[in-house]
Amino acid sequence: MDRKFIKSILFLFVISFTISKQAYPLSVETHETINETVAKGTMNGFSLDSYLKTNLGISDGVNAIFNDKDNKTNKVFDWIRLGGEFEDAPPENTIPYRRSRNHFHNPLLPWDQAYYTGFLSLCDIGHCPVSAILWAQGPQKSDFALGFDLNPGGDWSWQQVRNYYLLALTSSLKTDRDTNFAQTFRGMGQLMHLVHDMSVPEHTRNDFHAFGGYEGWVVSPVNVNISSYTPVFFGGAINSISNLFDTDQYTNTSGPGVTTNSNIGLAEYTNANFFSEDTINANNFTYPDITQTTITDRNFTNTLWNTTYPREYYLKNCCGETNIVSSETKGYLLAAVDFLDYYRQQYPSLSFALPKIPVLDDNVYRDYASLLLPRAVGYSAGLLNYFFRGQLQVTRSQGGLKIKNINQEIMESGTISIYYDHIVNNDPNNIQRTALASQTLPAPLEPVQEIIISFTPPPDNIKPYRYIVVFYGKLGNEEGAVIGKITQPMQIFYVSKRSGIDKIYRMDIDGSNQTVVYDNQQPDTEIQIGKLAVLSDGTKLAYTIATPNPPYYNIYLLDLTIPVSGSNPTFLTQGDWPSFSPDGTKLYASNWTAHDV
Repeated sequence: MDRKFIKSILFLFVISFTISKQAYPLSVETHETINETVAKGTMNGFSLDSYLKTNLGISDGVNAIFNDKDNKTNKVFDWIRLGGEFEDAPPENTIPYRRSRNHFHNPLLPWDQAYYTGFLSLCDIGHCPVSAILWAQGPQKSDFALGFDLNPGGDWSWQQVRNYYLLALTSSLKTDRDTNFAQTFRGMGQLMHLVHDMSVPEHTRNDFHAFGGYEGWVVSPVNVNISSYTPVFFGGAINSISNLFDTDQYTNTSGPGVTTNSNIGLAEYTNANFFSEDTINANNFTYPDITQTTITDRNFTNTLWNTTYPREYYLKNCCGETNIVSSETKGYLLAAVDFLDYYRQQYPSLSFALPKIPVLDDNVYRDYASLLLPRAVGYSAGLLNYFFRGQLQVTRSQGGLKIKNINQEIMESGTISIYYDHIVNNDPNNIQRTALASQTLPAPLEPVQEIIISFTPPPDNIKPYRYIVVFYGKLGNEEGAVIGKITQPMQIFYVSKRSGIDKIYRMDIDGSNQTVVYDNQQPDTEIQIGKLAVLSDGTKLAYTIATPNPPYYNIYLLDLTIPVSGSNPTFLTQGDWPSFSPDGTKLYASNWTAHDV
């Protein structure tokens, strides 16, 4: 007999004696929490907050506020957080969860066949969804049936979000740029949601789960505290966002061993090592294999009977994920052995002929979450990092700008455009962005190679020497990539003693935007006035500190890309009067004791 049918009959038979399970929809709360955690944090060396401040000139970083097309106002991290909700329940439509049909991916099947085919898939009327890996890459198309759109909410695929980002950098009107920034961050939240779903067994094993399951368990704050997990990141090179979902390494013939590789797709890892409620020992999934486990006991609390007793579990300690901690194989609970264990204890005469059916309970889900949630966080952080991975080094050159590729990937088949902002009709509220120069790359721009784009500086630039540099083209393997870099206007760095403490400040050449760049807290630290040197790209600052005893002067280096609260100067050498070479590769200084340079 079919396992689902047997379980359903047994459930009806012992409904008053078994564990009650609350019915949950898909847990948008969990998606929101993960997105906010990633957006606000520093993950695997990447901080969105720092990137926005350093590369795009967004001084408030993830706390910057943008309005969307409906004039809804949110901070950057809130747009990303809300994207976690909107991918399931878009505000453009009152009936949620129809998009969710496209949030499944079975890594054992070809991608164009890996979509959800279960209950409410609507495949029986010719309206199958698409796999999450294809849904993410897009385009996301409407699908009308039964009188409504089965895929409401619009296109929030990778390429569409790339387009929003391009418009956020290049649109003429500030209102349009702000709207597109809001769309960009919301879209990233929706794409990150799709990555999270690859950490949910039901989503990778074609299993309908509107009534609880792992995702229903995870939604409870009593069960899960996202911040308590250490993220696990995708360990390979990302050539496409599809790598985060499925790398085609895991097959039924390969076995689950490959899923312990750090460069495995998240759907592969989840499918091979974890059950969903209705795919335990399923014929269409060879792994995980319950016969490759050992039996262990763990106390289980039956809330209906208000009792705690030792329950038998299948401990997975081989063949794929084994939960290795400090070189020791800990294993994890794969399933409880017997759905009816407590009923069997209480009513042996009524249950002796009933088969043992494995079940997933709170203890199992807790072990699952300890392995799956760190990857949901880490892999979605990898997606955000990949979107904003592009960087340009821009320096002033005679008659234009010198633009260097400081990525690890080749830039090719694209254009580099330069824009500037200016006031229209003497109205300070009417600031427009205008293209100043553009150049198609004549050849691939290898890492560390540079190109000079010449132009005549516009007299009406709202901030002299402030330009918006945008690359649109191929970056590595990604077609249609976008890189933005907003150069700093001409700035002055200076030392000022305030409240008895020397600090380093920065301001625009017109005296505006005075900000602290080194928030020194030591009253006895004497920073030498005028003895400052700034790297041409504005990312580093060298300065001199005087000491009462020999060698009297020491030079330190400050990383200007790090937020002030986290700045930590690095000691470079004994000396005085630092100065960078024109190409930024050397730092010259006077040696006070030897009287040489």
